[in-house]
Amino acid sequence: MINPKIYVVLPVHNRVNITKKFIGCLQEQTYKNYHLILVDDGSTDDTAEYVKKQIDNLTVLYGDGNLWWAGSLSKAYRYLSKVKAADEDIVLIGNDDTTFDPDYFEKVINDRDLKSGTLVVSPGHSISSDFTSLRAKIERGFAIDWPSLMVYKLEEGQDPDAVTTRGLYMHYATYKSLGPLHPWLLPHYLSDLEYTIRAKRCGFKLIVSSHTHLYVDRSITGSHRDDAKTLKEFLFNHLVSKKTAYNTFYWGNFVLLAAPWKYKFKAFRLVYIRFCRKLTKFIKETYLAPRELGTSK
Repeated sequence: MINPKIYVVLPVHNRVNITKKFIGCLQEQTYKNYHLILVDDGSTDDTAEYVKKQIDNLTVLYGDGNLWWAGSLSKAYRYLSKVKAADEDIVLIGNDDTTFDPDYFEKVINDRDLKSGTLVVSPGHSISSDFTSLRAKIERGFAIDWPSLMVYKLEEGQDPDAVTTRGLYMHYATYKSLGPLHPWLLPHYLSDLEYTIRAKRCGFKLIVSSHTHLYVDRSITGSHRDDAKTLKEFLFNHLVSKKTAYNTFYWGNFVLLAAPWKYKFKAFRLVYIRFCRKLTKFIKETYLAPRELGTSK
């Protein structure tokens, strides 16, 4: 296809100053045949209003603040699945914590890895918010060891079991056939891994592009470290919170959805064994150790 349209899906929520950088990159693209699908999940900082003033080829979908990542992408899917697009048009999932060069879309449409039945992801180069640290670390997808339930970042040339959805692009026909994410079971973290594992299980190929790349500001991502100080905070972080990447409940859901059948029970059991160990350690260090120190005086 000579001139495919790129449908750019961009979930946003209350960080208009970050979104401005992404929109600025869109405006600078040398390839202009794109349409932005902005999913504004209940922003109160006028994010959508700002984008409307900057981008003409735009559709805005609204949420109430409870969509999170998977809900936003699923809402976009429901919209795009009804669009009259050509099979060779391209769907690109963006994240406003990324920036990219003016020829990024040119490289996307000319990426020789982008074929029927492939999902291609732009490797993410970690940068700081002030751009002083550029390309320090590169994200090239993940390998998953199901027996130990460990997720490893890959080096160049390794075949991924899963990739992030940030900077993921594919033909419209491929996108439409995969279906939405699972926002109730995996509202945020792990949803992209489940999505791409599912794609690979269905026979699609995951490719880390050698032609395109993104710059990722990782300083504005969610919480990966447990900083709970009370038992209530610990239980909330591990069983309820959608902001914590280590939420036990969502890890269990991830295993049920994505693990191969021969590892599913063992991996699910391991999720909750780890939770019990962490809980025991937290109680000992937070409540029992101080009492023991007090009685030893």
